[in-house]
Amino acid sequence: MPDERIQRLDSRIFQCQKTNPNPECQKQLLVVLEDLLKELKETSPVECSDIQNVLSQIWCIYMDCDKTFDPKVTKKFDQILMELEKEHPNVFRTSFEAELHSLLQRRPVTCMAANRVSSLLELSLATRQVFSEHLETLMGMISESLKTVTDPNCMQLTQGQHQLGYTTVRISLQLIQHFPDCIEKIVWGTDSSSSSMTRSLQTVLNQLMSIISLEKFAVDCAQLAGTTIARVLMQSNAGGYIFYDLLCHLGNSNILQVGNVTISLPVTEATITKETSQDSQHLTTGHLPLIFGLLSSGKHIELLTVIPNKISPPVQHEIVLLEHLFTKICNLVQTQKQYHTFQTLALWFQVSLKLFNQNKPIMAQRMLFSEKAETTTKILQVVWANWDSPIDGVAEHIAEIFKSFVQLHAEERRQYGDSKLEFLEHLLCRLLNIPWHVKGKFKPVCTLVPYIGVQQILDQHPDLPSHLVKCLSANYLAPSACELYKVIITELRKGQLEVEDQSLKIWERFWLPPLLAGLCSNILLLRQNAANYWLPWTLKTYPSAFEGICCTIGEQKHITKCAVEQTRLLYALITVKKVARGLQILRTLEQEPVREALYHCDDEVRKEAFALVCNTPKKAEPVTDLELTLLKETLPLNMNVDSAPFRQHLCSSLRSLVVRLVDSCSSVIKANKLCGTEKEIPQYLTKAIDFIDWLTNLCIRSLFPGSCYQRKKTSLDLLSVVLETSGSQGNVRKKKRTNPGPLPVLVIIAKNFNEWDFFSHTNAVVLLSCIQDGTAEIRELAAHILVTHFPWPLQIEGGTSPDHLACHILCHALNLCQSPKALDAESGAVLCRLVFQKYVLEHSMLFEVKTLPSGTYSVVSTTRNHDPDIPVRFVELLLEGVKLSLQKAEECALTAARTFPAHGFILALGPCLAVVNFTAAESLSYWSPIIQELISVIEEMVLKMLSLLAGKAQSKDVAPSFAEIGEAIESLIGVSEDDNNGDTVTTLSAEHQLILSWCWLNIKESAVLCGKLVRTLPIVIENSPGLLSVENLETIGDLFVSILTRCRHRGAIEGCSLGFIKFCRRLLEYSEPVLTAIPQSLLDQALSTLSSPHTSSSITRRSAGLPLLVQSIIASESRHKKHNLLNTTMETLLAAADQPEPVTADQKYDLPQVHAINIIKELFRHSGLSSAVLPYISRAVISTVHGFSSSSWAIRNAATQLFGTLVSKMFGPKRSRDDTSVQNSTTEQEFFAHYPELRPFVLTQIQDVVAKQQQGQFHLHPGLFPVLTLLAKLGPGMSEGQDSLLSDFQAPVKSLASSHIYSIRELAACSLVPLVMKDQQGHFLKYLISSLPDSKPDCTSFNWLHGTLLQIKKFLDSCDSTNLSFDDLRRLLLSKRWLCGSDNPCSLIRAQYLDLVTVLQSGHEHLDVPPELSEHEPRHVVVDGSYQQGTNSIGVGLWQRAHVHFMLSRTDRCTVLEHITSYLQSPEHEVRVICLEYLVKILTNSEHKVTLWDSIQKSLVGLLLTENYQSCLVMCMELIIDIYIKYKIAVHGDSKLIYARLVCLKTSGTSIGALSVPLLAVLVVQLIQEESDREWLENVLCQWTGFVVESSKPSAYETFRIQAAKSLQIGGVAVFEYCRRNQSTQTIQTVLHLFEAGINVLQDEQSDVRTEAAMFAAILPRRDSDVKYHSIHANYGLELLCCYICRVFACCLESLLGRLYSDHDVVTCLQTSADDGVVNLFEQEDLNIYAERCTFSGVLKLQLQAALGSSSNDIQRVLALHPTRGHWLETQIQKVTEHLSFTVSYLTQQCKDLPVFNPCLNAKKYAAITGLLRYAEILCQIARPKYAEHIEQMETAVQQLLQVSCIHPLIKMP
Repeated sequence: MPDERIQRLDSRIFQCQKTNPNPECQKQLLVVLEDLLKELKETSPVECSDIQNVLSQIWCIYMDCDKTFDPKVTKKFDQILMELEKEHPNVFRTSFEAELHSLLQRRPVTCMAANRVSSLLELSLATRQVFSEHLETLMGMISESLKTVTDPNCMQLTQGQHQLGYTTVRISLQLIQHFPDCIEKIVWGTDSSSSSMTRSLQTVLNQLMSIISLEKFAVDCAQLAGTTIARVLMQSNAGGYIFYDLLCHLGNSNILQVGNVTISLPVTEATITKETSQDSQHLTTGHLPLIFGLLSSGKHIELLTVIPNKISPPVQHEIVLLEHLFTKICNLVQTQKQYHTFQTLALWFQVSLKLFNQNKPIMAQRMLFSEKAETTTKILQVVWANWDSPIDGVAEHIAEIFKSFVQLHAEERRQYGDSKLEFLEHLLCRLLNIPWHVKGKFKPVCTLVPYIGVQQILDQHPDLPSHLVKCLSANYLAPSACELYKVIITELRKGQLEVEDQSLKIWERFWLPPLLAGLCSNILLLRQNAANYWLPWTLKTYPSAFEGICCTIGEQKHITKCAVEQTRLLYALITVKKVARGLQILRTLEQEPVREALYHCDDEVRKEAFALVCNTPKKAEPVTDLELTLLKETLPLNMNVDSAPFRQHLCSSLRSLVVRLVDSCSSVIKANKLCGTEKEIPQYLTKAIDFIDWLTNLCIRSLFPGSCYQRKKTSLDLLSVVLETSGSQGNVRKKKRTNPGPLPVLVIIAKNFNEWDFFSHTNAVVLLSCIQDGTAEIRELAAHILVTHFPWPLQIEGGTSPDHLACHILCHALNLCQSPKALDAESGAVLCRLVFQKYVLEHSMLFEVKTLPSGTYSVVSTTRNHDPDIPVRFVELLLEGVKLSLQKAEECALTAARTFPAHGFILALGPCLAVVNFTAAESLSYWSPIIQELISVIEEMVLKMLSLLAGKAQSKDVAPSFAEIGEAIESLIGVSEDDNNGDTVTTLSAEHQLILSWCWLNIKESAVLCGKLVRTLPIVIENSPGLLSVENLETIGDLFVSILTRCRHRGAIEGCSLGFIKFCRRLLEYSEPVLTAIPQSLLDQALSTLSSPHTSSSITRRSAGLPLLVQSIIASESRHKKHNLLNTTMETLLAAADQPEPVTADQKYDLPQVHAINIIKELFRHSGLSSAVLPYISRAVISTVHGFSSSSWAIRNAATQLFGTLVSKMFGPKRSRDDTSVQNSTTEQEFFAHYPELRPFVLTQIQDVVAKQQQGQFHLHPGLFPVLTLLAKLGPGMSEGQDSLLSDFQAPVKSLASSHIYSIRELAACSLVPLVMKDQQGHFLKYLISSLPDSKPDCTSFNWLHGTLLQIKKFLDSCDSTNLSFDDLRRLLLSKRWLCGSDNPCSLIRAQYLDLVTVLQSGHEHLDVPPELSEHEPRHVVVDGSYQQGTNSIGVGLWQRAHVHFMLSRTDRCTVLEHITSYLQSPEHEVRVICLEYLVKILTNSEHKVTLWDSIQKSLVGLLLTENYQSCLVMCMELIIDIYIKYKIAVHGDSKLIYARLVCLKTSGTSIGALSVPLLAVLVVQLIQEESDREWLENVLCQWTGFVVESSKPSAYETFRIQAAKSLQIGGVAVFEYCRRNQSTQTIQTVLHLFEAGINVLQDEQSDVRTEAAMFAAILPRRDSDVKYHSIHANYGLELLCCYICRVFACCLESLLGRLYSDHDVVTCLQTSADDGVVNLFEQEDLNIYAERCTFSGVLKLQLQAALGSSSNDIQRVLALHPTRGHWLETQIQKVTEHLSFTVSYLTQQCKDLPVFNPCLNAKKYAAITGLLRYAEILCQIARPKYAEHIEQMETAVQQLLQVSCIHPLIKMP
């Protein structure tokens, strides 16, 4: 009998054999292997016979298990074998030798066998000893395997062949590594007995040479082969010479003798250059792998071998192999822009650095890295051209290369005693002179900083800090700039280790101002990057800087009065404190600044404040009372914030806080050794438990029906946090520990306090109701919480059994799936997944379902059994719904679409099948029939929908036109043109929308389901069990093609593409040709449409689904690092795009060129193909530019779109909105290095245009725009002088200044700027100005004159002023003053010239100006408009604008008022607009004194009364308002006249009408202060408040709403105070109007409106207990407004109560039925989806209760003074009692047997019921002393309502 231990081992081995080795069960297999290894380690040594049996079984599994090549599985098996070999070496050797011999003799060699051999070679020394005895057999296996993949008849390798080749080459390298002595003996020995092994090794080496010479092999495979060959060659003492001969003869079909081995050098077609000079070597594809292999071989001393000087012409000095390799690599880098070439170059530098450190005298003597060395020149060219390469990983290698070069150069100079490093200083200076927006320069600068010194750099380049701050405003620059900042302050600190104060002073001098400028910037991104990148590193380096930074911020905050600056400074202060607390610099919090920040209206400030409160460096740090108090106080105000980043950070912060609470509680429990049964609990635990329970209840309460998306999203996220950290007793957080620790004890303590009831009835119902939400995110979050955390079956109160609840959920889910509304169907699909996963799969529930005649479902009962086909039956139930829809579609499409839509069931099938485990082979037999039927039904559904949409179209194989689709749908409805009485119908009928939606949703969901099926279900491969056969896959593939080529609906096409991508990715994951051939055949089928002169389809927008079809296949292949399909496809597409156009093309059909261009565009747009498509960009650009010249509009349109995509691909995403901004450019060296073909092409295009222009041809070349656009986006790099690649472009582009077309002159001016080197721009500007004619007779072309002025202007706008001499340029330009005089007839040129003078005289107001520029004639022109220049008025407006700018920019401040007044009176509206723009500018900059603005205000009021030009009037009104807000300057003039004017303007359009409301508010405040005519004033107040209410309504435009909020900010408080002092019927109505307007804007869906409204609420009079900050959150502002009205205006009680509950609100709402027989696909949403009626009523109720409980008791006094109010109160009580009784009756009848999904989930019904109960509660508080009997009846009715079982549980919550 075997031992018990052996039995355990046998059981584990049996489990391994039983586990099916496929990707779906890898995790299970790993667990079994782990258990087996554990058993082996725990089992004592056993008998040899037993272990022989164990080994035999393990070998059997090991040799056949890892079909998926999972390294984890292989590693685990290796551990098992090593354990057996250690315990039983002799038995293991015998067994292994037998298995190895069998393994090596297998033919053909498979990937699995090769992987086994490779793994066994690395297993242990014992296994390698066995291998050493079978080397010839091993080499035979290698040769046989390589013979298969190097077959010349095989042009392309499959994925399996790629894997086999790579693994075999790896084995050959392992052979050389592990058996070097044997290999050396074979190659270099003299023993003839090893001749057979010599032949075997020779065969292997020749095959490896073939691999490195053939392009069909991946580069990493070729590199392994090159490393193997290099190791063999380097075994010889003359390895360097041999390798050099190999490099020289490679590609020439020579034979190389290496010892006893003869290596044949194959001829390669990939010869790159000819051997003509030292710089142009004979290169092939095989050189790179060989060089890489040599550098990786480890024998680096051979690289110093002096090689023969065979270069022509010969060089004067000796060349070592290292230099020769460098030349080869550099040439490869220039010709092959690939990752591996740069990788090899980086490796060369690493090897050089090692050689230098080991052989300093020899290396230094060669001067390879000196300033003038050829190596230095070449490497710097490579660095400058590729420092920001678009190829992944290249930029990192370039940084390593430059770092190694700098280190080598410095070491070389030190070897010669030179420590100044002047060359490095020169490089740094050149780098820092490059514009700040060039990303690539920062890494080289970081490398150079330690060698130069921080102090020297900052002294020589004081603008460096400001440039780095600018970089923080761009995401693409921020990390690089931050890295430089880190290096600088690290070096600064390192240089002052002994004296920190001195180092800190230097930092404060140079870096504190830019840091504060970044933290207080108005640019959000800059603030965030400064806080995230600079601040943490600063405080890490200088902890003592914290106090100084806070002190500086505090001082500035105390000084400034500007609200914006206050906000920015508060943000900076909180951010600094947050970072300091994270670094343990700040230990305790100060309440006041944190509390102010938590109430602030700015989301960023509050976000940082929450992070400050919640986050600490220690996860178990106890939470203080202050932190909990602040969170309880402010968190409810932040549940509905509409900023997604704020919500994410809030959730993250609270996660940290809850973790702190739980971990700190665990520490307390451990310290006190609590078990949960103690009577006395530490107070800290009580507070922590209370807070988590409070937070949970807050989240649940926020999920009420009708809550906005933002509130639901925040609540569900926070609820997930609570449940993940403290809800699950067995799996709290994913920590690597099995013991949950003290958390169960904490849960017990919480339960003893009746808290932490996370899985209560209320929570379950609320989460289930969230699944009916209209947004997918909310549905999925709620479902995830239910599935992950809740125990199933769900338990709810009210006598509902778990089985009945399951039936109820399924019934509701099926009925939702049957709905034609997409949102309902999506909710039903989620519920179906819940039922299937939790009830069917986990609890084996079988449901009995009936379909009613109306089409609805009824779930009769449920039973439990463990039949394996129960899940199949549920899927059959869903499939029956699809089949029923198909059946009804044959009878009547409209009925099927309305009553029996299928898309809900199709949508539900995917998630259900995704959660099924198909790994068990025995279960596949149950699933196979239903899967086959499902595929058949889905195919039938798609074809049916496509057929219905095609209607009577001529061809069923192509996409019908939109007109044909419309006709087909109308025919299904039964509508003809006669039914419309000949009238044109511009809207689609409800039936038309219904059928169209039904069709495209079915198509879309069917396509998505097909993708999920292929992704989820096992595929039948090599007789392995599965559910999808090759025939099924071909059917699904054809289905995708049909949709993408026969459907036009964009939603269906995009949905189909999602499924098609999954389809392609799954098939291309396999190595079986029969599977990989399916996507390739579909691609060939798609591309075949491009071979005909025109396609058979009608013209489509952007080729419809064809580009997505091609893109999906190509992108799926790219995921596996293969680009065979991409290469062939791009060649086909580019050839098709370049086809000549047909002479006569039918516009009804698509041209193949259009399709080709559209497909190319999609391929370039795909992010996953970014690197792969780079080699084709140049050809695509050339083809696109030619497409601009096409006579076909479709081709030109497609080319235009493709050009935009290519520009984005070449220059990166747009970094600035201005296309001409330097931030959107790249250096000329980078651009032409990546796309060298474009330089001659662009130059030729421009030269052709210039040649035609010089011939006098008036012709606009179509290709000129794109080439000039490309040039305009280039900039100077590290080139100097004439080395610039752009110098050849200057002359032709400059000559375009004389073009007859204005836009060409302007574009040419933009393009000329980057063509001039930075150090030459000043001279070039002087040259341009000097070339201007001195007088009119000298002018030969006004076009050229205007173009030249444009070029000068562009240079002045773009150039750095530090490099220009403005004085010289100004004098030179003023010498051409005739250009703005009367001699010049062209106003356009005069304006351009005057603009230049304005720029150059900026800051020199008192300069003497020539008479031509004086204000005499131009002033006359500007003021009275009498200027006439013949009959030609072109440019007069620009001339007037230029002159006003000139005069206002140079006028003394004392005379500015005179000029402004004069210009505002000009009859020319352009002049008035310019003047008003100037006033806006100086008002923004806070220029001039208040007295001056008082005078300006008078002029503006005068303009307001007379102005009719809209732009002027809008700016005038805005200025009056802003001046009043900023300086409180009153409106001067006749108040009634101004009032009448403003009332008239109220109806003058959106902008003017909106601005009239706050302008009226200014006037109202002024009238209240005067109080001259009270009766007229109150009429004005009534009318103005009416305007405010009207403007604040959700139906008004946003412009009106934001001005309504501003109106309240200006006049709200003044009007409230006036009405408080003068209460009357009219003033009370005014108060109610303002209250309504305040409510509207404080709950507006736009955050800008709410922010303005919050500023109004912040200035309301407040109680002593209220917070008194200048900036508050809008939610708190709503509380303050309600509090103020309830407290001050008690006489408004009736109206306030009406806000809680309107007459017959509940009765009307409950009696309204949504089912009126008409199916509307989309329900009418509220105008304001952000406002929540329940939330507002809750706030108002609390404030009314507070007012009723106050000591003054104004409300009771009002009731006593007005006896009629008592009767009204009694009537209200009776009415509320009746409504409560009606509600009880309604819910009892309508909600019977509906425990969850009932009418209470309707938002309007829920709000009505909630409002009724709150109204009743307030009435009880008001009337209890006097109307006790009526109150008792009402309270009884309330209790009856709360006891209704189906009522929403949140209504019952106190």
